[in-house]
Amino acid sequence: MEYFKEYLEKKDKENKKKLEDIFELLKRVEGIKVLEYLSYEVPYLFVRTQVGKHISPALVDLDLGVKIFNAGNKLVYRLQQGPKGIQIGPSKTIEDPDEIEDYIEQGKSEQEAYNEIFRQVPKKVKKFLRRVYENINSQVRGKTNIDMDAEKYKQILNSILTAKFDPGFKM
Repeated sequence: MEYFKEYLEKKDKENKKKLEDIFELLKRVEGIKVLEYLSYEVPYLFVRTQVGKHISPALVDLDLGVKIFNAGNKLVYRLQQGPKGIQIGPSKTIEDPDEIEDYIEQGKSEQEAYNEIFRQVPKKVKKFLRRVYENINSQVRGKTNIDMDAEKYKQILNSILTAKFDPGFKM
């Protein structure tokens, strides 16, 4: 029984180390703000990016970001409203087995493949959130008019987000 407990503790430390590495990488990238919640029982990161000027201020107020956390032995991400807010849509893996296999076929070791995937996370987070905002903005644009007040606009946005929103694309 003690061996199993040691195994789980070892895995927890390895998973937390992955999050710490991603945190160190993300905090150095311009245009990304990352909050760390590594001391929580279930550690995670919350990542925001700068939003384009063509996105409505009401949409920016929704405080969308990406929650990065461990599910089993894999790093996953999920769209989330605020650092401790509503999780939106399904979780998706960062460590895509197909991507790993592609890198290995190119002659990289498994560790090199993982390193390359981790190096791509900042670019993928920015792209993912930009596409989320653009997707929601296009849905809202068709449902609003110039005279709509900010509160009604926010209600429409919240209804889109709480309807099990799945952006339909990966990072």
